[in-house]
Amino acid sequence: MNAIRKTIALFILIFIGIPILVGVIWAIGLTRAAVSPEFLSDLPKEIITKLPVIMDESLKDIVKEDFRSDKNAKTWAEAFSRNKLTLKELMEQTGIMNWLKNDLTYSLDELGKVLRGDIKPKPIMMNMRPLKEALKSEKITAYLRETLQQLPPCTEEQANQWIQYAEKHYIPTKGIHISTNFPACQPPDIDKAVELLRYEFIHEAETMPNEVNIFNMDNDPFVQDHAIDIIRFVTTMMYLLFLIPAAFIALASVIATSTGSGVLRWMGVSTLVGGFISFGLSRFGGKMFFFGMEHSYYYDSMHHVTHAERVFATRITDIVYSVFDRLFSSVDATAGIVCVVGIVLIAISYSFTRERKSDNKPVQPAQPSQNLQSPTPQSQQ
Repeated sequence: MNAIRKTIALFILIFIGIPILVGVIWAIGLTRAAVSPEFLSDLPKEIITKLPVIMDESLKDIVKEDFRSDKNAKTWAEAFSRNKLTLKELMEQTGIMNWLKNDLTYSLDELGKVLRGDIKPKPIMMNMRPLKEALKSEKITAYLRETLQQLPPCTEEQANQWIQYAEKHYIPTKGIHISTNFPACQPPDIDKAVELLRYEFIHEAETMPNEVNIFNMDNDPFVQDHAIDIIRFVTTMMYLLFLIPAAFIALASVIATSTGSGVLRWMGVSTLVGGFISFGLSRFGGKMFFFGMEHSYYYDSMHHVTHAERVFATRITDIVYSVFDRLFSSVDATAGIVCVVGIVLIAISYSFTRERKSDNKPVQPAQPSQNLQSPTPQSQQ
């Protein structure tokens, strides 16, 4: 009978309790990371700081490498690298970096305050006007002109391609997306070519709204008048999910044994196993993900990723690593807490067993006291 009960308990644990526990650990870990203030505000700031440098370094890598499969991209990269301004300097002088560091950062900070309950919920508007003006800056026009002047002269075929692009794609009165596969050479008419390249920036700027609402709040007066720690609320609700695997683990433990110490031990071991599996999957999954990022040649060939795009993707992997490292680290921390709970349950079960043994220890009968007094003369008589 005991063997049947333990078999049923193991079946519940292996196929229901522990898998649900692993899933809940991952769900809570990823949610904790995704709604954390660091992920919502600090990480975007880090990306903003690194992105211009990554773009300049990508151009240098393209120039250094042997781009036999994409000579057009290499020629364009060489022209950009010969420009007086780097892309980072261009972003700073046009005001794009200022928009990223001020307007975008301010909106993200406000969003973090609302989610943490520091301020009452309100619409968080992102001001797009500075970015629109930056994209229309004349500095971009000068940058494009100087870049075109750094290109080698066009052949007759390449000159015809520039003319065809200008005739087919440059339509200022219509929102037509222009082609980006321009010949890497000086066009016959540089002024017309600059207009053709700059049209994309102007068109994108004109289609942008002046403001973007990144936080749509409810019209409920209670929500408007009370600061709510949304992050804590979401995290607390996620922690309540632990009740689901805990119920199955407790049920299996009660079926397996009838003693209190045995139930605690079964629950502790099951919880510990679930935590270890989650931690192992997080470590293994992280390594496999990073390995896949570094060896994604098959993906590139299947999706026709150019060599230049792969160079940029290689440079941006540091940012991708930073994002996913925070996610996997949060799963590790949650799995570690679950493992500690399992160890505590096991320790309590053994201490409970020792207390029961000490309570059930038989009491030794009292030894009869011996009369240590010497016999009196009367008793001897």
